[in-house]
Amino acid sequence: MTRRARLLRHRGFQIGALLVLALVLFAVLGPIVATHDPLESDFVRGLDAEEMPVGPSRLFWLGADRLCRDQFARLATGARVSLVIALLATLLSTTLGAAVGIAAGYTEGERVRVPVTSIALTAGAIALLAAGRPRLAASALGAAALGLALGRRGPSLPVDLDALLMRGVDVLLAFPFLLLVMAVGAAFESTSVVTILVILGLTSWLGTARIVRSKVLSVRRLEFVVAARALGQTTPRILLLHVLPNVAGPIAVIASVSVAQMILSESVLAYLGAGLAPPTPSWGKMLFEGQDFFTGAPWMLWAPAAFILASVLGFNLVGEGLRDALDPRE
Repeated sequence: MTRRARLLRHRGFQIGALLVLALVLFAVLGPIVATHDPLESDFVRGLDAEEMPVGPSRLFWLGADRLCRDQFARLATGARVSLVIALLATLLSTTLGAAVGIAAGYTEGERVRVPVTSIALTAGAIALLAAGRPRLAASALGAAALGLALGRRGPSLPVDLDALLMRGVDVLLAFPFLLLVMAVGAAFESTSVVTILVILGLTSWLGTARIVRSKVLSVRRLEFVVAARALGQTTPRILLLHVLPNVAGPIAVIASVSVAQMILSESVLAYLGAGLAPPTPSWGKMLFEGQDFFTGAPWMLWAPAAFILASVLGFNLVGEGLRDALDPRE
């Protein structure tokens, strides 16, 4: 049985794919079919006789919140926000983690010459991130990686790249992920979608780097990689044609699970007040606002909780299906 057939027949992958597809359709079509604007308060029809938010009805499909705004419209808009942040943060995190893991694993036991400019830019990126400037930090990291990949012109230093990168990963892994995210997020007076996704992307690549490195350590010793090096192929060509295709499977699994982690992390940040600034709808913020109305208006709590649960479960099941389908022992 081929990997594709094994993947399509995987029950967990089927359920996860349906949940993810439903989430995407809800995010795309929900705001279009909603009967209210997500930021519009309807104090006339949004309150019942006891001055409580109305429950699910023909006008408010999933009820109203404490400011008489349509829950359905806000959940759909929040789905768009969560998906955009989760997907882009995962792309940033996976790319950075894979690049670090491949560079560390391929140069293990060797000393390579690294441009001084790349070292300075990396140090500057760390300082910028600590100073609460994630956009500039991401730009500096990108410039450092580009300089490392494209050229060796100018002054350079011999560096044990594997030891340097992995010791840095070890230091950052000493900090709990959510605590690290909250500490960086708290440095901002106000946050935007770009700010949140950059913070999540720059603080969640550490596990990816370690996993990819361990895979590259085994791939670099395979005969076709050794033969390519013996024939004089350049390092970028070997990495692109021989190493990357053999670690793409684990990277895809990590990325799918990472999307679920990003959705949960963004919701936690919003719940704790370090997420997107109001009035932008966010599932975590809606969950926080609904906890005070648990007895009188339970839909304000269970609706965002159900969407968070379904989203995280869906992407985790997709990742589990990919892992089983790409298992080389099968």
